[in-house]
Amino acid sequence: MKYQPEFPDRFDSFSAAREFCRSYFGWYNREHRHSGIAFLTPETVYRGRTPEVLAARQATLDRDFDENPIRYANRRPRVAALPAAVYINPPKSIADEPSQVQVEVAQ
Repeated sequence: MKYQPEFPDRFDSFSAAREFCRSYFGWYNREHRHSGIAFLTPETVYRGRTPEVLAARQATLDRDFDENPIRYANRRPRVAALPAAVYINPPKSIADEPSQVQVEVAQ
């Protein structure tokens, strides 16, 4: 949160902090698209809408490629795949072996 541009240095009160966080977490979970989860929102992944959202994105890319292939160097674009597991703090056994880091996403 501290890297969010609107995050204040200090809050005037506990209720001000609570109000900020209420709106921030709503934005973070429902609107912000995360690079670590294929530019999806956490809510999209949590609700199991990942397949339909990625399919719609792919259909848009396919349609655009068919209309203007030179834009893509004549190579059909593909949407980013959802990782198998994502960790903020990976379990110790995984943290010790960076090549083994996995992403677990509720589907």
